[in-house]
Amino acid sequence: MSLATEIPEGPMAAKECFAFIDQRPREKWELIDAIPELLKCETPPGPVRPGGPTARVGATLRHARLSQNIAAALLVRAGGSGCEVLRDFFVRAINADGSESFMDPDVIIRCGAMPNDLERSIDDPSVVFEVLSPSTLARDRGLRFDRYRTLASLHQIILVYPGEYRVETFSPGEGGNWLQAPRLLTQLGESLEVAAIGTELAMEEIYQGVAPGEG
Repeated sequence: MSLATEIPEGPMAAKECFAFIDQRPREKWELIDAIPELLKCETPPGPVRPGGPTARVGATLRHARLSQNIAAALLVRAGGSGCEVLRDFFVRAINADGSESFMDPDVIIRCGAMPNDLERSIDDPSVVFEVLSPSTLARDRGLRFDRYRTLASLHQIILVYPGEYRVETFSPGEGGNWLQAPRLLTQLGESLEVAAIGTELAMEEIYQGVAPGEG
């Protein structure tokens, strides 16, 4: 059976989407504006219906190493900060029309007491790290960025480029304006401030074992 015939028609509610995701353990999905979007799959997804799930390039080894480097470095520093470093959690945002988006960032920092009933999503991250893919760059820096910046708790969005030494960090200015230019890091000798846990993350740590190259 093709992917197209297995996906329900029209937008999906969160509960429906998670039930669908649980049936496809070899694929990685997220929900954007109530539409499921395929992030990674181990086998070709087949045809997709118009307005339905969107196939995206799966994570490369370079992508995976960057995510692991970031999480490992932050875990060492987060102790005693009152914040936790999370992976494999969705970030929930409610859109202006009431539809939900569940993004799946590579690394999350969340501060404050953790709810006992926390399962697979949070709606109050302090920092999100996104390791970008060349084929989805415009969407990651556009639509998904717009959904993130609706979250009042979010103080920093960090975009990491796997094909070059390049990190962009965005923070809201006065009035919560996210449209200001990011701080740009392009040299291995530079460091990224992560104010939520009172530390800096060196570019060498982020790109350890990762040489520049195509996505």
